[in-house]
Amino acid sequence: MSGAPNRALVVPFALPYVLYVGIASIPAEWLARDWNYIARIVLTTAALLWAWPRVIPLLGPGSKRLSIAAGLIVGVVGLALWIALMTPFVGEGQEWDVRGWWLRLVAAVMIVPIFEEQLMRGFLLRFGVQWGEARKAGSKDAFGEAFDKQSVLDLPAGKVTVFGAVLSIVLFALGHHMTEWAAAVAYGGLMVWLYAWRRDLLSCVIAHATTNLLLALYVRSTGAWGLW
Repeated sequence: MSGAPNRALVVPFALPYVLYVGIASIPAEWLARDWNYIARIVLTTAALLWAWPRVIPLLGPGSKRLSIAAGLIVGVVGLALWIALMTPFVGEGQEWDVRGWWLRLVAAVMIVPIFEEQLMRGFLLRFGVQWGEARKAGSKDAFGEAFDKQSVLDLPAGKVTVFGAVLSIVLFALGHHMTEWAAAVAYGGLMVWLYAWRRDLLSCVIAHATTNLLLALYVRSTGAWGLW
């Protein structure tokens, strides 16, 4: 093993996600919505910069241009999936003012895709592959072996197993509201497929950012705020 063990990688991969969600959980009475988003943008960006040298690079062995193009196309497909699977479960929602919309747009496009893809596909999917392989090998403590003795940094780019995919998709869905679960499961599966195809996180980050950008524009132009 050349990379740090997974136990040591949990904080770099998870800190930006936990920080973002933690700040988002602060009641509006304590921190107004706009200031909440400003805090999320500033502090999560700082955490990403700290974690960057310790996590998986976005680039893989394939063409960067093709990964960007694939990400853009899959992002549009992801938008269609999200809208189709979310619409039956949401109402009209509450309209956002212009400043709040812009702040959320910046966070959703520039920050969220990076830390979610690093955690969900960069760590959890790859850790699930190692955990599942240890189980198949008959390890009495498969989780412990994968957690303490292996490193997701050593796994070949794009390697996916059913166990790893399911772990990633389920945890990705659980990070969303119940009304988003169907859409999140489908979207998580789409990202796993894209990662396996392109063998990099760049394509997944581009796709995620594209979906979030187009969704923000869609809800603002149509008034379907319940989707956001």
